[in-house]
Amino acid sequence: MTSKSKDITIFQKMTELSIKYNSINLGQGFPDEDGPSDIINKAAESLHKISNQYPPMRGLESLRKNISTHIKNHYKLSINWENEVMVTNGATEALASSILALTKPGDEVIIFEPAYDSYKPIVEKAGGTAISIPLMPPNWEVTYEQLNKYINSKSKLIILNNPMNPLGKVFNSNELESISKIVNENNMYVISDEVHEHIIFDDRKHLPIISIKGLEKRSVKIGSAGKTFSLTGWKIGFIIASDELINLISNMHQYITFTAPPNLQEAIAYAYEKPDSYYKNLF
Repeated sequence: MTSKSKDITIFQKMTELSIKYNSINLGQGFPDEDGPSDIINKAAESLHKISNQYPPMRGLESLRKNISTHIKNHYKLSINWENEVMVTNGATEALASSILALTKPGDEVIIFEPAYDSYKPIVEKAGGTAISIPLMPPNWEVTYEQLNKYINSKSKLIILNNPMNPLGKVFNSNELESISKIVNENNMYVISDEVHEHIIFDDRKHLPIISIKGLEKRSVKIGSAGKTFSLTGWKIGFIIASDELINLISNMHQYITFTAPPNLQEAIAYAYEKPDSYYKNLF
């Protein structure tokens, strides 16, 4: 498949055009800085201090422990690092592993538009059908009544992006509780892509999907160290879910990438020890 294929992503297309015409590239979410130097130094140091062989499939113990502590510090949620956290090769691999694990041929998957471009093709690769629900200005709200119109016996999964790319929308408690009601009434699951969880403005509060009543066993939270620490090229993401869902998703993860570079994992474990002031200044 060449770069001229009709399946090329919009991000790659815009990047190629920006290079060709020497223009500013707004097609990809590159941060303004190249990541904190202390985290980069930790990655370099770790090449010589820890094993460079395959780390555990679900991620280094140090990183999973620190992700769990991070979630408790920020959201007051207790997460079992051994059974409920898995490290992935970025958030996109986390999405692929989760969607493939939870979608069977013929299933319908709800996606809110405008949506990040990878959701629909992954659903289709899993044999599912993406059902797009347009969010309308000026409030871009989701209601129980609106969502329920799209639900039928084939409905299996809802995919959220919270905060939402490209809108910047932050889902409020009423919307998330409506989604929880739909999910529980119809024996569904929800995947929440929360890679921008720490980039929120106007004193808004991020509500992780795993904090919503009724979704403790039916939700998957996806996070991204690349977005949080401006190290997008490292491709270190993570999944938080119940042990049952982690077991299902890990069956896909092990055959897609199996694991992520150990020195980068160790550096991100160090990064998640940063104080609250780091996140308050993140934009």
